[in-house]
Amino acid sequence: MIAKNDIKDPALAIASSVGNQFEKSYDMSVHEASDFVQAGVKPEQLAMQYKNYDYVLDISTFYWRSAYYRLDPNNYQVMYSANARLIDTNTAKVIFEDRCAHQPEYEDTDNAPSYAELEDGSGLRRSFDLSIKYCIDQIEKNARLIPMDEGKVATAQ
Repeated sequence: MIAKNDIKDPALAIASSVGNQFEKSYDMSVHEASDFVQAGVKPEQLAMQYKNYDYVLDISTFYWRSAYYRLDPNNYQVMYSANARLIDTNTAKVIFEDRCAHQPEYEDTDNAPSYAELEDGSGLRRSFDLSIKYCIDQIEKNARLIPMDEGKVATAQ
């Protein structure tokens, strides 16, 4: 479903938005990485890889899945979860970490994506868009508590 419909990893949109917020809130210069980082990379490896930057914002998809509603097998719930961490490249320490998990809720499950909508990508896009917004809001809210000096941030993707 993902590959067939060319659906981009939601973590990319989350990282871009959160990186822009860091840039605005902390007067930082943010540079999006030109390469992707494997999930589960240790902070020391990211600090070494992006040593020309002060911080690395690493946001990755933890999981996503879909399952039909037990009482409505024609429609599906789509769950999404992402990990976020901010790494100080001078110390290789994680100075902020967060995980968001979202499942769009519908008062009427007939409004949830059908299997056909998952297959054609429209249902996944719609669900992921809601999860992206939720995760951006949560991570930005929680990350604003970080006192930081001016610096440069690389967004590892």
